Amino acid sequence: MDDVDLSGITVVYLGDLPHSTFSEVLEKGSEGAIYISEKWTPEQRKVLDILAVKSLGGGPMMQRVLGVKYVKIDVEEGENTISIKMPSGELKMHLTKSHDGNPVRLENPSMPFLSDVKAAHTPYWNWSDYNRHYDYRNWCGTWADFVMTPMPHEGGK
Repeated sequence: MDDVDLSGITVVYLGDLPHSTFSEVLEKGSEGAIYISEKWTPEQRKVLDILAVKSLGGGPMMQRVLGVKYVKIDVEEGENTISIKMPSGELKMHLTKSHDGNPVRLENPSMPFLSDVKAAHTPYWNWSDYNRHYDYRNWCGTWADFVMTPMPHEGGK
């Protein structure tokens, strides 16, 4: 965005979708926080302060952004696993594999910023921040790539 290279920046959304149906998710969404890795340049920070909230917040998934924090984020990736640790929480995910040994893919994702969506198993996922606390064990989840794209300027400019 604005010719600022954002490669190498890690962005994590943590929140909860406490709804039993997809229609409830679309209607009520979730609330959560956005965490951005602490390794950024001043030019990147100017872009990230706006882009993260506009790309992730306000849509059907994350209707209420509790806040944005720049923190140390440790990411460990292995073959078909990922672990993320940061001051307010941590999670670990394993890709769910089909009978042929390949990851189970979710087709037709409803969130346009997601791609390569796969089913995952989460042995643990906990988060405590903004007066919220979640602690899940052996939960299902999704593993996806997402693209933060600039939103059109208001008034078509």
